[in-house]
Amino acid sequence: MKFHYNFGYGEIEFDSRGETIIALLMHTFGLVKKFQEKINLHVPVNDTNEASIDFLVEGKEKPVLIEYHTLSQSDRIKGLSLEQSIERKKNYITKPELKEYDIFFISQLKQIYPVIRNPNIKPMVKSKYKKISGSQEDRYVKNVVSLLNQYNTKESRL
Repeated sequence: MKFHYNFGYGEIEFDSRGETIIALLMHTFGLVKKFQEKINLHVPVNDTNEASIDFLVEGKEKPVLIEYHTLSQSDRIKGLSLEQSIERKKNYITKPELKEYDIFFISQLKQIYPVIRNPNIKPMVKSKYKKISGSQEDRYVKNVVSLLNQYNTKESRL
């Protein structure tokens, strides 16, 4: 099932609800102003374009790859742990330029916060979000989830 959200410049398609929530948080924090397929969203990681990483954001010193990755049903059937699944995803990255980037794997929504506190990313975050913590983090996640729940994709496609 695909998920959609309109950021004001057209509807963008995401692979999961969690990926959509992470995108909304990153947009709110100023890390991504405009999502562009295969540029900073679903970025191809090898020459065959068989695999991708969810997000590419500019860091202060170098770009950063961010993957929202939970254990898929097929990985469960194969008996893989989350760590094994993430390792497999890392091995898909064969483009030399991408191997130099920082990469973060997020399997829970709140894991975005340690990412935005990373010294390479924090300077890129809007100033009013640089010091959020604890209950504020929970509030932002809940607000974004609520926003997504209220979003009506049928209306946006008419």
